[in-house]
Amino acid sequence: MMNYAADFARFCNLLHALRQQQMLLFHIFENNVVKF
Repeated sequence: MMNYAADFARFCNLLHALRQQQMLLFHIFENNVVKF
């Protein structure tokens, strides 16, 4: 049970990191498009 909880927490942290990275890339892309 503890292992499942730890894996789930790790998975949630990974998803959160990926979502933050995706938002950052989207903002960079958006800023570049606005410049053009």
